[in-house]
Amino acid sequence: MFYKAKVFNDRKAMSDIMRTRDPKFMKRIGSQVVGFDQSKWFKISIQVMAIATYYKYSLNRDLRLQLFETSGAEIIEVNPTDKRWGIGLPMDDWRIRDKNEWKGTNILGRMLTICRDKLLQNPKFSHDKNLMLKEIKESLDAARSVGCLVER
Repeated sequence: MFYKAKVFNDRKAMSDIMRTRDPKFMKRIGSQVVGFDQSKWFKISIQVMAIATYYKYSLNRDLRLQLFETSGAEIIEVNPTDKRWGIGLPMDDWRIRDKNEWKGTNILGRMLTICRDKLLQNPKFSHDKNLMLKEIKESLDAARSVGCLVER
């Protein structure tokens, strides 16, 4: 949201965004940027979001570890009102399991999946990757030990 305000030179919005830690408030400020031009923003927003997403997860270990926990899974942005960034369906809708039923493009979900996979391949984060793999192994071993996991 900060960069959105910066692109349209809304200094008050930039300042307000930097003063809060509340993501919902940031989003509200971002939706009211003075001088906003939808067509201009549409052209650059995916690239801006991709860069911001990569830095967000590369710089914040707690978030990175949460992202790594999704390893091997496709990430889906389940949002019933957002057909551009999400799939355009609510969480309790059975159609979220079938890509052919999605009403949106899932840009954010695909972006997060790509970001996660790039971070997992980055040698800088090999310790975090190994920690995640160790936790998965321990969970599987615990499930096996109490008979909750059947081998194929």
